[in-house]
Amino acid sequence: MEQPREIETSGGLGLGLALGGASGVISILSAAASSHGVGAQLLSTISQMTMLHAGAFIALGLALAFTRSRLLGFALLIIFAGLGLFCGDLAFRFFSGTRLFPMAAPTGGFMMIMGWLLVFLVGLARVFGVSGKSRT
Repeated sequence: MEQPREIETSGGLGLGLALGGASGVISILSAAASSHGVGAQLLSTISQMTMLHAGAFIALGLALAFTRSRLLGFALLIIFAGLGLFCGDLAFRFFSGTRLFPMAAPTGGFMMIMGWLLVFLVGLARVFGVSGKSRT
């Protein structure tokens, strides 16, 4: 009978909590700002996207702590970077009236999609027994 794995709390779990906490703070701040602003649909979108991902980052951090998968850690960082770029562009548009740079939001969205695709592939690899540290 295989012994349960010890949770590595110094890496993945801490990363997930930090990214989830940052996303939660941004979500609450942007929700509060959107309730006071005129035409604040962009801030509302930021709030929704960051709150959705806050819980996901914590869950992925927990999964990372159990699996110690480098690919899952990379996916977590790609999703966070994509979220930052996407929401950063929306916030910049709201406050300045101009884009961060051409294609910033779509690039951030694409990064999030690729990150979530990596999460999906790591999950499939584990389902089919391909879960070595060097692969996932």
